[in-house]
Amino acid sequence: MSPPASLSRSQFEIACKASLLEHVRNDRDELAQRHLQGWTWVEHAFASGLGYLSRTVQLSHRQDTGCDDSGCVDEFDGQIVLEEYDDAVLSDPRASDTLIARQYVVHSATYQVPVFYFTIHNSKGAPLCLNDILRTSLFRPHTLPPSKITPFALSPEYSSFPLLSQGDHPTLGTPSWYIHPCETPKVIGEILTELPQRTGTEDPIQWMRVWFAVLGGVVDLRA
Repeated sequence: MSPPASLSRSQFEIACKASLLEHVRNDRDELAQRHLQGWTWVEHAFASGLGYLSRTVQLSHRQDTGCDDSGCVDEFDGQIVLEEYDDAVLSDPRASDTLIARQYVVHSATYQVPVFYFTIHNSKGAPLCLNDILRTSLFRPHTLPPSKITPFALSPEYSSFPLLSQGDHPTLGTPSWYIHPCETPKVIGEILTELPQRTGTEDPIQWMRVWFAVLGGVVDLRA
């Protein structure tokens, strides 16, 4: 039997709640400690069955770059990290500015998979443009492919779908960024197929563990 390429909303809720409980009980699981630190389950204020995972973390700038009067850069080559900073960067107030990221894991009714949503604001509450977001510590070094960048999306050269898009949070209705889930069913399905004895193919908790591991390869989930 082929592994499921999706999670129903009820499976998503069960898996999220069970994963958080497992995280609290098993502090020896290094992977779970990295990926699940700080997350909480939030119920919808009015409608049942529309809950999601949420957390707030602090991020930092990676280098002196961003938007100016001419806007954001048009091309992004994936090379976003400088290991050392020169005096000009260290003197830039943005280098020490505290960045607040609100992160969410929400169920997609369209794709029937979890989706990672987020917002990033500086210490004055202003949202970062996409070019600045790509230079924060949110993304792991050298994991994003060469892409075309616009104010609203990051689109890899080889893909017909954007990797990052801007849209409303499905539950809150607030403007957010999200990692497009179009490839999620395929990627998760392939990994589940390779698990020993295929134990993860019918287990929504294992499904979520694999999803967090895949997300953690691109997004730095350490709180």
